[in-house]
Amino acid sequence: EESFRRYIEALADGPADIETFGVSGFFNMEVNEDRLMLTQRTRGYSDRKKLLSELSLAYEKATFSPLGSVVISAALLPVAAGELLLKSVSPSATVALEDAFSNAVLPPSRTDFAPPFSTEEVAGRLAQLFRNIGTTWEADFARLAVLTGHGASTVNNPFAAAYSCDACSGNEGGLSAQVFARAANDRAVRDALQQRYGISIPVDTWFVGGRHDTTTDTVELYDLHLVPQSHERDLGRARSILDRARAQNALERCSKFFLAGEIQTPEAALQHVRLRARD
Repeated sequence: EESFRRYIEALADGPADIETFGVSGFFNMEVNEDRLMLTQRTRGYSDRKKLLSELSLAYEKATFSPLGSVVISAALLPVAAGELLLKSVSPSATVALEDAFSNAVLPPSRTDFAPPFSTEEVAGRLAQLFRNIGTTWEADFARLAVLTGHGASTVNNPFAAAYSCDACSGNEGGLSAQVFARAANDRAVRDALQQRYGISIPVDTWFVGGRHDTTTDTVELYDLHLVPQSHERDLGRARSILDRARAQNALERCSKFFLAGEIQTPEAALQHVRLRARD
């Protein structure tokens, strides 16, 4: 994360153009995903996921049988051999096919959630974090503030939790960033901040939450449909800066990887870390 911040700040047009802050990865918003009141927005997602879970359980039970395990192994041998051959010849094509198949079987989940804290409680949480980083006056806030929690994409890794956020107990921090941004954009919360803590957020300041994947160096921003039209230009510039910074960050990381010495461009570095996360 520190190298990523360094590349972001290096793209500033001047000393007051971009400023980054490091905070605990849960953004003072400890959120239990299992207890959130989630609303599924993808049609048919729950039914498909239930069916896949039942098929997975049936497959697992079948493999416990000596006869079943032999039959399944023989039936899947051509598929496994073909995948191994394709992965050896063209790893990028293998990843593309896996993603296409996965999205066809189970489309990406799109969920929404109700605010997990009351207005008074969330205002106190915001005030504590703003004071910790020294942003308490209107002049301290930019027109656009981007908060990125971090997580990691990894496959078949017993140490997966170690790749994510320590402050989030080994979980990812993107959801906490999203909760923080929504709260900071809420007019009632801003009024409570002003009245109870003396912290004024300018009317033209907008917060965007997101997630930085530290293995693939991708950045996903949330709730972009809520960004006011007046801030579209600011958002476009922020996304451009993030894209350039993550590419440079990937290139620096590749210089430290074994078997990545031939990577010489940011574009090639992004491709390499994307494939490396799926190996």
